[in-house]
Amino acid sequence: MALTRRTLLRTGLTGSAIGSAGLIRTGLAGAVAEPQIYDTRNWNARPANGTIQVLDRRPSFIVVHHTAGANSNDFSLEHAFAVAREIQNLHMDTNGWIDTGQQLTNSRGGFVMEGRHRSLEVLTGGTRHVVGAHVANNNSTCIGI
Repeated sequence: MALTRRTLLRTGLTGSAIGSAGLIRTGLAGAVAEPQIYDTRNWNARPANGTIQVLDRRPSFIVVHHTAGANSNDFSLEHAFAVAREIQNLHMDTNGWIDTGQQLTNSRGGFVMEGRHRSLEVLTGGTRHVVGAHVANNNSTCIGI
């Protein structure tokens, strides 16, 4: 059988899932350091122009989006913060949303930033969910990255 990209990905994902399940089962998952997540103050976000809705339940799904802008070869933290501000400006000024639509933003340089205000506070608690504006008719069930 020829090794195709699809087969490789399917095998790799299955292996990763099995490996992850083993780590969780044996208690080794706690050995992984928590990633640094920069909050809205760090990247100088505008304040939300409405009330951030918080639900008393966990999200059921994770949705991973891509940005509307072109990729960049700038992998710096400063560029990541600039992209976060550009996304917020687009979402608020063009889309008419109260804030950034997604709860988290992951930059090309690997930096993770809070998107919608209060997302870090609420997600850290593990029992609630900030409603985003990134998946029509499903924002109350999922977190957007």
